[in-house]
Amino acid sequence: MNSRGKLWLAVPLFLGGGFFCGWQIYRAFWSAPPQGFYLKTRTSPALNRGPQPDLMWHRFRYLYTEAQREAAAAHRPLASFRLFELDRDPRQAIEWRLDTVSNPGFNPLHNIERNLGNQAQTFVGYYTCDGQPLAYTLKRSPDFPNHTAVTIHLNDPVQPGASLQLLRLDKRTLPVKSPKNNYRLNLDSLPGPHRGIHVRGIRLPDRATIVRYAPAEAFVFTNGHPLIAWINTSLPENTNCALTVTFTCPK
Repeated sequence: MNSRGKLWLAVPLFLGGGFFCGWQIYRAFWSAPPQGFYLKTRTSPALNRGPQPDLMWHRFRYLYTEAQREAAAAHRPLASFRLFELDRDPRQAIEWRLDTVSNPGFNPLHNIERNLGNQAQTFVGYYTCDGQPLAYTLKRSPDFPNHTAVTIHLNDPVQPGASLQLLRLDKRTLPVKSPKNNYRLNLDSLPGPHRGIHVRGIRLPDRATIVRYAPAEAFVFTNGHPLIAWINTSLPENTNCALTVTFTCPK
């Protein structure tokens, strides 16, 4: 067989081998997750957790609107927003916080990725700031069984150069102290507003009573579950003290 004949024979064998290898890779990684790869798609639980509109949701919306107004007036970004919804056991809470998503690319962003690490059991869900639950996919590789990634599927894509704020909920264990018959929770002090607007808040358990809180420049809601919140633009300049709430709970 001359060299040209050998070449014509080698080309089909080469293409056939390439197709076979490509097909095996597709079957292993694209048509289905690799063996041992955890993949689960879910929808975040509804924020309206009862027959009546959820009071915590309405308070979040109120404070979020106030924070947006302060940010617009100060020409500063809404840098951080964290509310802690305490359970009957005051040491257990749901954290409500904002997650800002930016799209520096050239194509619309339909999904975002976040790393949960080994805290997948504390993750609750993602929502639009209008309260719509978002679908998400949990992913865990057999090579890293203690680290979980989550893909959040956006209802509307983030356009190139734009940003979007989402609401994220997680379970938290808080360092609540219990001197005598009271409970006390301290949060870190808020940064000044020169670089951004920051919000912190604590919603107390049902039928809890506020004993005292500091700083005094706070938003206080007493109907239903009491809630105390601070926006850094409302605090005196150079305030550098911890946010503190002392309260009692019925036995």
